[in-house]
Amino acid sequence: LPRFSIRDNVQQPMLEGIFYADYRGTYVAYINECSRANSPYCLAEPGDRFSHGMDFRPPDGNFSSETDCPTSCPPGGNTTENSVNFYKVDKVFGQPTMWLGNRSYDPRGRPWYETAVQAKGVSAWSSVYEDLLYEDGGHPDIGFSVAKAHFVDSKPQIVAGATLTLAHMTEILKQQDNDERSFLFAVEIRTGKMVASSQGFEYVICKRSDCVRNKQLMWNESGDERTHMAISSLIKKYGSLDHVPESDMFACPKTAHWYSYDTLRNGNGPFPLNWLLVHVQPADTYKGKFVEDLSRHEKALSNTVKAVEEKLRHSMVLTAGLCLIFVVVGSLALGAISHLVTNPLKMIVKDMRSVARLEFDKIDQILRSDTKLAPARVSCCSVSSMGCNIREVAEMRETFANMTKGLRSFSRYMDPYVVQVLVQSRQQAQLGVAKAEATIFFSDIAGFTGIAETVEPPVLMELLSEYLETMSGIIMKHSGVVGEFIGDAIMAWWNVPWEFEDDGHTVAALVAALEQQQKLGELRQKWCRKGLPEVRARMGLARGSVLAGNIGSHNRMKYGLVGDSVNLASRLESLCKRYGVQTLVDDEARNASGVGTRFLLRPIDLVTVKGRTGTTELFELVACSTQVRGTPLQDMYDKFCADFAVVHQLFRARDFGGALDAVNVYLQLWPNDMPAQIMKTRCEALLATPPNEDWSPVENLTDK
Repeated sequence: LPRFSIRDNVQQPMLEGIFYADYRGTYVAYINECSRANSPYCLAEPGDRFSHGMDFRPPDGNFSSETDCPTSCPPGGNTTENSVNFYKVDKVFGQPTMWLGNRSYDPRGRPWYETAVQAKGVSAWSSVYEDLLYEDGGHPDIGFSVAKAHFVDSKPQIVAGATLTLAHMTEILKQQDNDERSFLFAVEIRTGKMVASSQGFEYVICKRSDCVRNKQLMWNESGDERTHMAISSLIKKYGSLDHVPESDMFACPKTAHWYSYDTLRNGNGPFPLNWLLVHVQPADTYKGKFVEDLSRHEKALSNTVKAVEEKLRHSMVLTAGLCLIFVVVGSLALGAISHLVTNPLKMIVKDMRSVARLEFDKIDQILRSDTKLAPARVSCCSVSSMGCNIREVAEMRETFANMTKGLRSFSRYMDPYVVQVLVQSRQQAQLGVAKAEATIFFSDIAGFTGIAETVEPPVLMELLSEYLETMSGIIMKHSGVVGEFIGDAIMAWWNVPWEFEDDGHTVAALVAALEQQQKLGELRQKWCRKGLPEVRARMGLARGSVLAGNIGSHNRMKYGLVGDSVNLASRLESLCKRYGVQTLVDDEARNASGVGTRFLLRPIDLVTVKGRTGTTELFELVACSTQVRGTPLQDMYDKFCADFAVVHQLFRARDFGGALDAVNVYLQLWPNDMPAQIMKTRCEALLATPPNEDWSPVENLTDK
């Protein structure tokens, strides 16, 4: 039995119980509250509602106190298999001291265990359920649990959590509500069932003789008009409780009450906590405050009127003096007017220089200023409205603003940094390419055609736009160039048209690919919660020499790349489907500077792709080694890559039997790994029909 410290719960008396279970059926729970104080199993002392008891179920099969729980085992002699045993414990140290009884019980069939396993390592909040051990009187009543499962090799090992009862939640709301005329209540948003009410437990659980035992009431079954009015008003306003904002406040003239509410949410897995907490207050609670505010505003208004009248009297005296001052100031005004006319022109010239250099941050600033002011006004208007009102200046300003908008719109059709480089060269665009070293990237959504057939066009466009926006943003964040979008596919590259100083463009490309897969996982969870299909992407990266420059005709051209490495990157993206992996890189990228020390890569195959005569070694991009170093994932990833490398070494050395043994061991750890399954099939075929002496481990691929 793994060690389980129940003494910590003594410092947390607001929890009715904490518990632990594992895949072998072991169950340990510390019970801190009774449903019936007169039960022989309730260990609460007089005047103390908290009990101090322990439940223990030994694991299935042979149980040894020396090996399973050498330091904190319950006293022996009465421990029964397949049953939970009840003990009295020391309330200071949590050590079991006396056996009280037992009952048949298996934690692996309880709701809290099943939801925690389904949540896959995320904290899971169960629905409200009745404790199977409730009838003995020594355990908590109907309530809910929060639990979390720990997995090893995708198998649940342990589940730990805590329990709260609805009766206790009702007591908490009673303590928070100090006004006899107001009350608080909580409702489950997903089911509409009552969770707690400061009015009493009978508004949560039906205790009438005609009710099903321990029936949890719906909000419209509580029998309280104000509760019914609050929830029905929210449903009428927002359609359902799922669409209610996080907080709001509204009045109901019919019941003469104010309703304020907040949503209480916890957890982002498939079983989150999702409650609506409502506070009901009589409308006259605010009456005194309204009268006080009205009196204060009337007094302030009276004082303001008196102050205005006093200022008017002073203005009449000052008018005569101002007439004389205007005569003197008139001569100065002529010079100021000249300045006000020329200053906007200077601002336009300054902005034109920024546009000429395609400094996009300053261009965006100009466009924001244009949007905030009158139509077609640019930043010069904020300096001098008089200069902007001169027709010639205004026309110049309007023409410049339209040109700026056009350039900014043009930059959205291709990577803005490529546009900037081309413009700053101060040369007319001409057809031509130059040789360069680059890392090329291709990605594509797996099964996009099937997704498009099952999703409505507006929803599909929204999903695709969010996907392309997020992925291209990550590429540009890591200094990559987004070349073009081909439907749902993305082509990008690094090191062209500008070069990395430390030859680190391949490292930057691999970091961007891993970050895209990680971000896509987050988007996939969000889309699945909306009922959309699962979206996965295949990615291929290759490093090599390319021809980069303006491609096309004299009338229509674009900046792009051509070459064998571009075709190879596209082939690698397609080969991800063949090998069942997310990201493939070639050997040139694998051997690039800095890649071997920063990334974990697994050898996949030796191939010749269609259109190339040379051999290409394929690697799967698994993880960034600097991110997993020192974490529990490090050993798993190291073994995942190293063991498969040994399989390839044996296979390429013609030791097919040794390679088959090694790959069978590998498949025991990762049974669904497609590259390992492919390798096993090859080894079995070669053992059944031994190859000639000129056999080569290189796989010749004839399909694109």
